[in-house]
Amino acid sequence: DPSAALGWGARPHETADALGVLGTRFSYSGYWHWLFEGLLHAVRLDEAGLVQQLDRIVVCTQGRPSRAMSESLDAVGIPPGKVSVRSTAFDLVVDELVLPMRAPGFGGLVDESLPSSYREVVALNAQHTHDADIAAVRRRLGVEGGARRGGRRLYVSRRDAAKRRVVNEDALLAAIGDLGFEVIVPGTLTFAEQVAAFSAAEVVVGPHGAGLANALVMPPGGAMLELHHPDEVRPYYQRLATAVGLRYQDLRCGTDPAAPRDMVVAVEDAVASVRTLLGPT
Repeated sequence: DPSAALGWGARPHETADALGVLGTRFSYSGYWHWLFEGLLHAVRLDEAGLVQQLDRIVVCTQGRPSRAMSESLDAVGIPPGKVSVRSTAFDLVVDELVLPMRAPGFGGLVDESLPSSYREVVALNAQHTHDADIAAVRRRLGVEGGARRGGRRLYVSRRDAAKRRVVNEDALLAAIGDLGFEVIVPGTLTFAEQVAAFSAAEVVVGPHGAGLANALVMPPGGAMLELHHPDEVRPYYQRLATAVGLRYQDLRCGTDPAAPRDMVVAVEDAVASVRTLLGPT
Protein backbone atom coordinates (compact mmCIF):
# COMPACT_ATOMS: atom_id res chain seq x y z
CA ASP A 1 0.00 0.00 0.00
CA PRO A 2 1.90 3.11 -1.17
CA SER A 3 -0.02 5.32 1.25
CA ALA A 4 2.20 3.97 4.00
CA ALA A 5 5.32 5.25 2.25
CA LEU A 6 3.72 8.58 1.35
CA GLY A 7 2.77 9.06 4.99
CA TRP A 8 6.21 8.14 6.35
CA GLY A 9 6.95 10.07 9.50
CA ALA A 10 3.33 11.12 9.95
CA ARG A 11 2.79 8.45 12.59
CA PRO A 12 5.02 6.25 14.75
CA HIS A 13 6.30 3.20 12.92
CA GLU A 14 6.65 -0.33 14.21
CA THR A 15 9.91 -2.27 14.41
CA ALA A 16 10.76 -5.96 14.21
CA ASP A 17 13.86 -8.05 13.73
CA ALA A 18 12.27 -10.54 11.33
CA LEU A 19 8.78 -10.32 9.87
CA GLY A 20 6.74 -12.37 7.43
CA VAL A 21 4.04 -10.63 5.40
CA LEU A 22 1.16 -12.25 3.55
CA GLY A 23 -0.34 -9.74 1.15
CA THR A 24 -2.77 -10.05 -1.72
CA ARG A 25 -4.93 -7.87 -3.93
CA PHE A 26 -7.89 -9.92 -2.78
CA SER A 27 -9.51 -9.95 0.63
CA TYR A 28 -8.33 -12.70 2.93
CA SER A 29 -11.76 -12.42 4.53
CA GLY A 30 -13.01 -14.65 1.72
CA TYR A 31 -12.67 -18.39 2.34
CA TRP A 32 -11.18 -19.30 -1.06
CA HIS A 33 -8.67 -16.48 -1.04
CA TRP A 34 -7.60 -17.18 2.51
CA LEU A 35 -7.03 -20.88 1.88
CA PHE A 36 -5.11 -20.53 -1.36
CA GLU A 37 -3.43 -17.16 -0.99
CA GLY A 38 -3.00 -17.13 2.76
CA LEU A 39 -3.00 -20.49 4.53
CA LEU A 40 -0.97 -22.29 1.86
CA HIS A 41 1.67 -19.56 2.04
CA ALA A 42 1.78 -19.60 5.82
CA VAL A 43 2.38 -23.34 5.66
CA ARG A 44 5.09 -22.76 3.05
CA LEU A 45 6.90 -20.49 5.52
CA ASP A 46 6.59 -23.13 8.22
CA GLU A 47 7.75 -25.94 5.94
CA ALA A 48 10.86 -23.85 5.25
CA GLY A 49 11.49 -23.57 9.00
CA LEU A 50 10.91 -19.83 9.03
CA VAL A 51 7.87 -19.36 11.25
CA GLN A 52 9.77 -19.95 14.48
CA GLN A 53 12.47 -17.53 13.34
CA LEU A 54 10.01 -14.73 12.63
CA ASP A 55 8.82 -12.32 15.29
CA ARG A 56 5.39 -12.62 13.73
CA ILE A 57 3.49 -12.98 10.46
CA VAL A 58 1.37 -10.03 9.36
CA VAL A 59 -1.69 -10.85 7.29
CA CYS A 60 -2.92 -7.93 5.20
CA THR A 61 -6.65 -8.16 4.65
CA GLN A 62 -9.68 -6.05 3.92
CA GLY A 63 -12.39 -5.92 6.50
CA ARG A 64 -12.87 -8.22 9.42
CA PRO A 65 -10.89 -11.48 9.42
CA SER A 66 -12.95 -14.65 9.14
CA ARG A 67 -13.27 -17.31 11.80
CA ALA A 68 -11.73 -19.79 9.37
CA MET A 69 -8.45 -17.87 9.47
CA SER A 70 -7.61 -18.66 13.09
CA GLU A 71 -9.24 -22.10 12.99
CA SER A 72 -7.27 -23.23 9.94
CA LEU A 73 -3.96 -21.85 11.23
CA ASP A 74 -4.45 -23.80 14.42
CA ALA A 75 -5.42 -26.93 12.47
CA VAL A 76 -2.17 -26.93 10.45
CA GLY A 77 -0.02 -26.30 13.52
CA ILE A 78 0.72 -22.58 13.21
CA PRO A 79 -0.08 -20.80 16.50
CA PRO A 80 -2.67 -18.07 15.76
CA GLY A 81 -0.85 -15.97 18.36
CA LYS A 82 2.10 -15.83 15.97
CA VAL A 83 -0.10 -14.03 13.43
CA SER A 84 -1.42 -10.48 13.47
CA VAL A 85 -4.05 -9.21 11.06
CA ARG A 86 -3.94 -5.68 9.64
CA SER A 87 -6.59 -3.99 7.52
CA THR A 88 -5.19 -0.45 7.48
CA ALA A 89 -1.94 1.05 6.21
CA PHE A 90 1.04 0.73 8.55
CA ASP A 91 4.75 1.53 8.62
CA LEU A 92 7.31 -1.13 9.52
CA VAL A 93 11.06 -1.01 9.98
CA VAL A 94 12.54 -4.51 9.93
CA ASP A 95 15.94 -6.12 9.61
CA GLU A 96 14.56 -9.06 7.64
CA LEU A 97 11.36 -9.19 5.59
CA VAL A 98 10.01 -12.51 4.26
CA LEU A 99 7.43 -12.51 1.45
CA PRO A 100 6.24 -15.88 0.08
CA MET A 101 5.75 -15.72 -3.67
CA ARG A 102 2.22 -16.17 -4.92
CA ALA A 103 1.92 -19.06 -7.33
CA PRO A 104 -0.40 -18.01 -10.17
CA GLY A 105 -2.05 -21.40 -10.52
CA PHE A 106 -5.17 -20.11 -8.75
CA GLY A 107 -5.72 -16.45 -7.87
CA GLY A 108 -2.84 -15.08 -9.92
CA LEU A 109 -4.14 -15.93 -13.37
CA VAL A 110 -2.58 -14.24 -16.38
CA ASP A 111 -4.84 -11.42 -17.55
CA GLU A 112 -4.46 -10.99 -21.30
CA SER A 113 -5.41 -7.32 -20.98
CA LEU A 114 -2.19 -6.63 -19.06
CA PRO A 115 0.88 -5.18 -20.80
CA SER A 116 2.86 -7.89 -22.60
CA SER A 117 5.96 -7.26 -20.48
CA TYR A 118 4.02 -8.01 -17.31
CA ARG A 119 2.39 -11.08 -18.85
CA GLU A 120 5.85 -12.44 -19.61
CA VAL A 121 6.86 -12.09 -15.97
CA VAL A 122 3.69 -13.81 -14.78
CA ALA A 123 4.14 -16.56 -17.37
CA LEU A 124 7.65 -17.24 -16.07
CA ASN A 125 6.27 -17.36 -12.55
CA ALA A 126 3.67 -19.89 -13.68
CA GLN A 127 6.24 -22.68 -13.51
CA HIS A 128 5.89 -22.43 -9.73
CA THR A 129 2.68 -24.14 -8.65
CA HIS A 130 0.84 -24.70 -5.40
CA ASP A 131 1.21 -28.51 -5.59
CA ALA A 132 3.83 -28.78 -2.83
CA ASP A 133 1.88 -26.39 -0.59
CA ILE A 134 -1.34 -28.35 -1.15
CA ALA A 135 0.43 -31.61 -0.30
CA ALA A 136 1.83 -30.05 2.90
CA VAL A 137 -1.56 -28.76 4.04
CA ARG A 138 -3.22 -32.10 3.32
CA ARG A 139 -0.52 -33.90 5.31
CA ARG A 140 -0.92 -31.54 8.26
CA LEU A 141 -4.69 -31.99 8.22
CA GLY A 142 -4.33 -35.76 8.11
CA VAL A 143 -6.07 -36.23 4.77
CA GLU A 144 -3.20 -37.22 2.49
CA GLY A 145 -3.54 -40.33 0.41
CA GLY A 146 -6.77 -42.27 0.39
CA ALA A 147 -6.68 -43.59 3.95
CA ARG A 148 -9.79 -41.65 4.98
CA ARG A 149 -11.74 -42.07 1.78
CA GLY A 150 -15.45 -42.18 2.36
CA GLY A 151 -18.54 -42.45 0.27
CA ARG A 152 -20.38 -39.23 1.03
CA ARG A 153 -22.01 -37.42 -1.87
CA LEU A 154 -22.32 -33.72 -1.17
CA TYR A 155 -24.32 -30.97 -2.79
CA VAL A 156 -22.62 -27.69 -1.84
CA SER A 157 -25.31 -25.03 -1.48
CA ARG A 158 -24.82 -21.26 -1.69
CA ARG A 159 -28.26 -20.52 -0.25
CA ASP A 160 -26.61 -18.28 2.36
CA ALA A 161 -24.72 -16.21 -0.24
CA ALA A 162 -25.59 -12.95 -1.98
CA LYS A 163 -25.03 -14.24 -5.53
CA ARG A 164 -24.49 -17.36 -7.65
CA ARG A 165 -27.29 -19.17 -5.84
CA VAL A 166 -29.17 -21.88 -7.74
CA VAL A 167 -32.69 -20.58 -8.35
CA ASN A 168 -34.15 -24.02 -9.02
CA GLU A 169 -32.15 -25.72 -6.27
CA ASP A 170 -35.14 -27.65 -4.92
CA ALA A 171 -35.71 -29.30 -8.31
CA LEU A 172 -32.04 -30.16 -8.62
CA LEU A 173 -31.93 -31.64 -5.12
CA ALA A 174 -35.02 -33.72 -5.80
CA ALA A 175 -33.31 -35.15 -8.89
CA ILE A 176 -29.93 -35.98 -7.34
CA GLY A 177 -31.34 -36.93 -3.95
CA ASP A 178 -32.16 -40.36 -5.38
CA LEU A 179 -28.41 -40.75 -6.05
CA GLY A 180 -27.61 -40.37 -2.37
CA PHE A 181 -26.65 -36.69 -2.20
CA GLU A 182 -26.89 -34.71 1.02
CA VAL A 183 -26.94 -30.91 1.28
CA ILE A 184 -24.14 -29.02 2.95
CA VAL A 185 -23.90 -25.24 3.48
CA PRO A 186 -20.18 -24.68 4.18
CA GLY A 187 -20.63 -21.09 5.34
CA THR A 188 -22.54 -22.32 8.39
CA LEU A 189 -19.82 -24.79 9.46
CA THR A 190 -16.54 -24.50 11.31
CA PHE A 191 -13.30 -25.19 9.46
CA ALA A 192 -12.98 -28.57 11.20
CA GLU A 193 -16.53 -29.53 10.20
CA GLN A 194 -15.84 -28.65 6.57
CA VAL A 195 -12.64 -30.69 6.57
CA ALA A 196 -14.47 -33.67 8.09
CA ALA A 197 -17.24 -33.54 5.49
CA PHE A 198 -15.14 -33.08 2.37
CA SER A 199 -12.38 -35.49 3.40
CA ALA A 200 -15.06 -38.21 3.44
CA ALA A 201 -16.65 -37.24 0.11
CA GLU A 202 -16.41 -39.25 -3.08
CA VAL A 203 -18.20 -36.61 -5.18
CA VAL A 204 -19.29 -33.00 -4.73
CA VAL A 205 -21.70 -30.92 -6.81
CA GLY A 206 -22.17 -27.21 -6.42
CA PRO A 207 -22.11 -23.73 -7.92
CA HIS A 208 -18.85 -21.86 -8.37
CA GLY A 209 -17.98 -20.34 -5.02
CA ALA A 210 -15.87 -20.54 -1.89
CA GLY A 211 -17.45 -23.75 -0.59
CA LEU A 212 -15.85 -25.78 -3.37
CA ALA A 213 -12.44 -24.74 -2.05
CA ASN A 214 -12.86 -27.58 0.42
CA ALA A 215 -12.03 -29.94 -2.44
CA LEU A 216 -8.53 -29.25 -1.14
CA VAL A 217 -9.06 -32.11 1.33
CA MET A 218 -11.02 -34.57 -0.84
CA PRO A 219 -9.60 -38.07 -1.34
CA PRO A 220 -7.81 -38.68 -4.66
CA GLY A 221 -10.02 -40.43 -7.16
CA GLY A 222 -13.10 -38.45 -6.17
CA ALA A 223 -15.08 -36.21 -8.47
CA MET A 224 -16.43 -32.67 -8.75
CA LEU A 225 -19.21 -31.13 -10.83
CA GLU A 226 -18.99 -27.35 -10.86
CA LEU A 227 -22.03 -25.30 -11.86
CA HIS A 228 -21.04 -22.07 -13.62
CA HIS A 229 -22.89 -18.78 -13.82
CA PRO A 230 -22.68 -17.85 -17.53
CA ASP A 231 -20.82 -14.62 -16.70
CA GLU A 232 -18.32 -16.25 -14.34
CA VAL A 233 -16.63 -19.22 -15.98
CA ARG A 234 -13.24 -19.54 -14.33
CA PRO A 235 -10.75 -22.42 -14.20
CA TYR A 236 -9.75 -22.26 -10.52
CA TYR A 237 -11.54 -25.42 -9.42
CA GLN A 238 -10.52 -27.36 -12.48
CA ARG A 239 -6.90 -26.64 -11.57
CA LEU A 240 -7.53 -27.60 -7.95
CA ALA A 241 -9.14 -30.87 -9.05
CA THR A 242 -6.07 -31.68 -11.13
CA ALA A 243 -3.74 -30.90 -8.22
CA VAL A 244 -5.69 -33.11 -5.79
CA GLY A 245 -6.39 -35.92 -8.26
CA LEU A 246 -10.12 -35.50 -8.82
CA ARG A 247 -12.21 -36.15 -11.90
CA TYR A 248 -13.78 -32.86 -12.95
CA GLN A 249 -16.72 -31.72 -15.04
CA ASP A 250 -18.42 -28.36 -15.31
CA LEU A 251 -21.83 -27.25 -16.48
CA ARG A 252 -22.66 -23.79 -17.72
CA CYS A 253 -26.04 -22.67 -16.40
CA GLY A 254 -28.63 -20.11 -17.42
CA THR A 255 -29.95 -17.08 -15.58
CA ASP A 256 -33.31 -15.88 -14.38
CA PRO A 257 -34.20 -12.29 -15.44
CA ALA A 258 -35.63 -11.78 -11.97
CA ALA A 259 -32.31 -12.78 -10.36
CA PRO A 260 -29.50 -12.12 -12.89
CA ARG A 261 -26.73 -12.71 -10.35
CA ASP A 262 -28.03 -16.21 -9.64
CA MET A 263 -28.25 -19.23 -11.94
CA VAL A 264 -30.73 -21.74 -13.28
CA VAL A 265 -29.48 -25.30 -13.71
CA ALA A 266 -30.59 -27.58 -16.52
CA VAL A 267 -31.52 -30.40 -14.15
CA GLU A 268 -31.42 -33.22 -16.70
CA ASP A 269 -27.98 -32.14 -17.88
CA ALA A 270 -26.73 -31.94 -14.29
CA VAL A 271 -28.02 -35.43 -13.50
CA ALA A 272 -26.38 -36.81 -16.65
CA SER A 273 -23.05 -35.22 -15.64
CA VAL A 274 -23.33 -36.64 -12.14
CA ARG A 275 -24.04 -40.13 -13.47
CA THR A 276 -20.99 -39.87 -15.72
CA LEU A 277 -18.80 -38.92 -12.75
CA LEU A 278 -20.22 -41.72 -10.62
CA GLY A 279 -19.53 -44.27 -13.34
CA PRO A 280 -21.28 -47.63 -13.75
CA THR A 281 -23.56 -48.59 -10.87
